[in-house]
Amino acid sequence: MEVRTQKAQKAQIDELQARIYDLENALKLNNNNIAGTFRLSAQLGRLLGLMLSVPHVTVDMMQQQLEITSNARMAVKRLRRHLDAYCEVEGVDPIVIHTTRSTGYWLDKPTKERIKKLITPEVTDEALNQAPVEIEAPVVAPDEIDEDFLSEAIGGQ
Repeated sequence: MEVRTQKAQKAQIDELQARIYDLENALKLNNNNIAGTFRLSAQLGRLLGLMLSVPHVTVDMMQQQLEITSNARMAVKRLRRHLDAYCEVEGVDPIVIHTTRSTGYWLDKPTKERIKKLITPEVTDEALNQAPVEIEAPVVAPDEIDEDFLSEAIGGQ
């Protein structure tokens, strides 16, 4: 019976992780958006995502949830360095990651809100009223496609 319970728990965890992933995508807080916006590695993107989603991040959380097996403090140091570089290049106020010895690492609420706005910028009326960009591309009828070129392009299949 214990094996069945473990399998059921594993299935439930997998389902919940999939739901979290879908919700993060809907909120634009998934790791790809975070890592892409701040030019972070996948691991540092996950770390920043975790900091956005919980009040405090401990070393144990980094090791268990993010599988950061090396020095967690160094991961936070690298994240700070990347965020500082991003803020300098983009000309925005620094993003401060707070720390307390027994509590862990955290972002204050205004910083979390600022990061979320950087990840999903607000659409302004000006942006909505801009003329669409026209792209010139030749229209090719299916009978005009060069089959030799096409076959060469896909590897001679």
